Amino acid sequence: RGAVSHLEKSLQIRRDLFGYSHLRTASSLIALADLRFEYEGRINDALGLLVQAANIMEEQGLGDSLAAGWLKLDMALVSVAGDRLQAAETAFKACRGILSRDRGAQDPDVSRPLRGLAMVAAARGDLEGAESLAHQAVALCQEPATRYLRARAQLVLARVLLEMDKLDGAAQLIDSLGKTLLETVGPNHIRIAEWDALLSELHLRRGEFAEAERVAARWEFLLAKLLGERHWSLASARLLRAQSLLGLNDLEGAAAALAAIESDDPAAIVPVGLSADHPIAIKAAQVKLDLAMALGEADQAAACRERLAELQTSRSNRLGARLTR
Repeated sequence: RGAVSHLEKSLQIRRDLFGYSHLRTASSLIALADLRFEYEGRINDALGLLVQAANIMEEQGLGDSLAAGWLKLDMALVSVAGDRLQAAETAFKACRGILSRDRGAQDPDVSRPLRGLAMVAAARGDLEGAESLAHQAVALCQEPATRYLRARAQLVLARVLLEMDKLDGAAQLIDSLGKTLLETVGPNHIRIAEWDALLSELHLRRGEFAEAERVAARWEFLLAKLLGERHWSLASARLLRAQSLLGLNDLEGAAAALAAIESDDPAAIVPVGLSADHPIAIKAAQVKLDLAMALGEADQAAACRERLAELQTSRSNRLGARLTR
């Protein structure tokens, strides 16, 4: 909270000194937005701040500059986290165009919007398209100096391979990623949490439920350490723990993992202020259905099944396209 307060004061000082349309004000807006998104999970607030920064750049005649390209990348990443796929795709494409123009289409930094476009394609259910885009992103990062960028692209590729049930390919990639990430960012980093997410999902899909639960618990612990106990991203780790415990027939443990998601605020399962049909909410509805069925609670299962169908239909309608996932 201290860092947020500091950035809020810095923003106000710059507004007072330079005005609301100065590039230094835009810089403070971007810094505050990054903190709101990464560490508070406040997606709507972050987007609002980034839009203000983008408007300043437009007013200053820099709407097509390299700095604007990086800003579009920030906007795209926040949008894709909030399941605003069309906005994310538009911003990722704009960023790719600017970076390709200023740096060259084969520059390693172009891998950033490429892996973002892969994330969008995967979220829409176009897994083959996502795999192709992720491979393109990896291919741009083959030099030793781009080792971390390559790992970032491989994290996305591994996620896509898991979704495609290409478990052997995903396993090889996940195994090599662990060593790379530990060497480049160390053990207490958000990228390690992303790696744990992949590893626990791999164990789950292989039916290795005890290992899946163990890694998911480690993932949850690291997220809480880095982002705090209230961050919405913890819901993903707790849901995977619940699925693993269901696989172990530990129904009481699975129920407790689900309850932890909504213990303080039922709305905390989805990013603050966003639609109730976020993919995390859909996953939660599926796990609740699985638990009700395992408990033999027919009425509860019927209600969960109806709620799951409602959320899936709502998301499909909201995105304006048929989802295949």
